Amino acid sequence: MCGNRTKICPIDKDFNEAATTEAFVIKEDGTKMSGSIEPFELPEYKEQQQSRIYLSAATMNLRRQLIALQAKIADPRFDFVLEPDGFIPKADGNITNDINSLLKLWIGEKSLSVFDVSGVPNGILHDIIGILLRVMYDSMFWSRNLKQGGRKRPLLIVMEEAHNYLSSDNNSRASRVVRRIVKEGRKYGISTMIVSQRPSEIDPTILSQCGTTIALRLTNSNDRNIIANAVSDNLSNLVNMLPILKTGECIIVGEAVRMPMRAVITYPDKNNRPDSNDPIVASDEKGKGAWNNALDITDEEFQNIIKAWRLQQINL
Repeated sequence: MCGNRTKICPIDKDFNEAATTEAFVIKEDGTKMSGSIEPFELPEYKEQQQSRIYLSAATMNLRRQLIALQAKIADPRFDFVLEPDGFIPKADGNITNDINSLLKLWIGEKSLSVFDVSGVPNGILHDIIGILLRVMYDSMFWSRNLKQGGRKRPLLIVMEEAHNYLSSDNNSRASRVVRRIVKEGRKYGISTMIVSQRPSEIDPTILSQCGTTIALRLTNSNDRNIIANAVSDNLSNLVNMLPILKTGECIIVGEAVRMPMRAVITYPDKNNRPDSNDPIVASDEKGKGAWNNALDITDEEFQNIIKAWRLQQINL
């Protein structure tokens, strides 16, 4: 703002620094560090004077916000948002790729796509999931009568660890989008599978739209009550069996089966199984129990721990 703050001052070579709060650092060659779009660089300002913005009558202190923004830009976990390959607008506003290339990559080239959001910072996790789901829902909604639309090519969205972003005590972007999908998506060819270890923490509006429930071993009474609400009163014995089910055993109720049943899930072959087996803590066999093995501590091992953590890679 300029002078009495009633108009916007253009930031250019003739920028009047004395009439505004903008006070850029001057390089040795005399140019101002006002930032740029390409390559992306943040502007740098002169130091504050007496806890005020330079030449400003206001007592605003933006240092904390600027540092927080700069930290996010420097954080590689935000690169997929701030520096998406092929989607960064150029100085003239044009981009190389559009959303259609994303949809083709997500649901066009393969019959199964996996979105791994485990490395997304918690502060933006709900928003990122909500945006992904909104893009898929809206595209399937408006293209429902096209060849790649939802009616001619139905889409199933599986949400793992759903209690992390579909909690009953929040109204996040992800929860709002999923509520809409489960209530309206069926007629447009979009269906969902909610997977969670804590069904009691899932939004009840979302759970109420589930037509079929597959319940594995549950010991918590609150979680069992969620399953009990999905079956009739004369089948309460099935719910009572949930705490004693073996690994791989489940109870199925709902539209997918003619009557509630107890079933055993067939394991996939070893090459395709998820890496979710319990570690062997102790064993009589030599070399098998983790706590039975002698400790072999070296500095390099702990350096690799930090390296894997920083690189967000399991296998180094």
